Amino acid sequence: SQLKAEAILINVFSMYCPRCQADAQEMNLLFERLKADPKAQGLKFIAIGAGNSPFEVGVFRKKYQSPIPMFQEADFALHKPLGNVGTPSFFVLRPRAGGKGYDVAFFQEGASEDHEALRKAILGAAGIK
Repeated sequence: SQLKAEAILINVFSMYCPRCQADAQEMNLLFERLKADPKAQGLKFIAIGAGNSPFEVGVFRKKYQSPIPMFQEADFALHKPLGNVGTPSFFVLRPRAGGKGYDVAFFQEGASEDHEALRKAILGAAGIK
């Protein structure tokens, strides 16, 4: 609720997830491409380290030089409401009319073999053409 955005992209990851590690550079590139796209300025991108302590998220951030805002989630307080999804998972949330909560406009559990298709799906779900 603290993020003011037209849409929010959430990447649920874990420092211990081999696919999250393998895709870290692709996620960095996706973040940078979205950040540089003038049409995507209303989209915020955050990553949640499911079951990860601040130390673990810090290790992941440093190892993969991630510019993505990352949050630790050691107690699964955010992960549970997201459905205890596997890692990696991606959500695009859009604010409901009247500002009361969010609707899931896009969800993908598991890695994407086609990162460009994932980027296009995210932009479409966020309402960015």
